Amino acid sequence: MKKYIYKLFKICIPLILVVLISVFLIKKVNGGGILLKKILPQTQDTEESTTDLRKEQWNTDNSNSFNTISEFSAVIFMKTYDVKSFTVIGKNIPDEIQSVHQLDWEEYRRNGNALTGDYSIVKVTYTITDPVCEREYTGNCVTIFNEALSSIKREPVAMFPYVYDTIDSRHFHYQLEKDITQEFTNYYVVPDEYLDEAHKQQTCIFINPNGLAYDENGRAPNVTEAMFMKIPISSFEQKQGD
Repeated sequence: MKKYIYKLFKICIPLILVVLISVFLIKKVNGGGILLKKILPQTQDTEESTTDLRKEQWNTDNSNSFNTISEFSAVIFMKTYDVKSFTVIGKNIPDEIQSVHQLDWEEYRRNGNALTGDYSIVKVTYTITDPVCEREYTGNCVTIFNEALSSIKREPVAMFPYVYDTIDSRHFHYQLEKDITQEFTNYYVVPDEYLDEAHKQQTCIFINPNGLAYDENGRAPNVTEAMFMKIPISSFEQKQGD
């Protein structure tokens, strides 16, 4: 038995050496790399290209990473965001969020099922499609913002569908599936002045998926407008009901 194993090794080792030398020589010849790609399995290249796609590319010249599609849609970090509607609910707390015990309604002066303070409830409905891979999505990257009145962005008080984080209930997480368009609804409590005629032109839906510094003076190198999406709520006055 040992005799046969020895003979097998004597045959295999020279063959392996011949293959390795042949591959080396082919690579040295012009066009040899292309020839090898046609001959050899493409598993490694496929894995590398998938890895490249999964990276959150910061190069705004890469149209796969950043691309404004329309006034209400944009590709940001390879995910397509499409904002469907902005609706003012008013003072009455919707049934679907009344039982959300994590909300500190007293901050907004709740009386029964309504708010009595200078705040109103609004909601934003939007979809996200991730064509690259399954990734976690954080719902509070969609905020309400009025630069003229405050530097603080209003985070959602509820998100549907949502999963509450055990550490901070205001940070909602959802697992996106590849190539599946998922619809979300976020509810917010905003100051009434955000919605009045004098200020609503400056009130925006602000999408910042990666929490990048928005202030012009505080942005990191290469951070540009393409990495955010900002939609004035007044843009929806003609769109409601679509």
